[in-house]
Amino acid sequence: MFNKKMDHINSNNTISHSMEYHLGTYKLKINGTVKSRLGVGGIEGVFRDHTCQWILGFSDCTPKTTPAMAELQALRMGLKLGIEHNLVPLVVDSDSSNIINWIYHYYLPYTNLIVECRSLIQMLGMYTLMHTYRE
Repeated sequence: MFNKKMDHINSNNTISHSMEYHLGTYKLKINGTVKSRLGVGGIEGVFRDHTCQWILGFSDCTPKTTPAMAELQALRMGLKLGIEHNLVPLVVDSDSSNIINWIYHYYLPYTNLIVECRSLIQMLGMYTLMHTYRE
């Protein structure tokens, strides 16, 4: 799970293709899903330590949402829990390259949620945002 090659953007806004997980590093895998274009969806996430051991998980329903909004909501919830439980340094893993790009470059329809995620990321301090291709 942690040894796959991936693209990621770290707090220095640089991209590389692989990453080692060091002692004390936590990984947050997030996902947002929607049944139909503007239908009922859900968010989920799981925190693991550097040895892949489960630390914490979450899930919730999201009424009347889009896939991108659900993914951003999963990111927001994960960041809040990461701060609350002091899970740093944190690597955030998503299969949505759009939300990773939107954190660095605003996307007007989701500006409020993006600004909130940016604020949470700054509160977190040490982080990496990473895109993993869907299998």
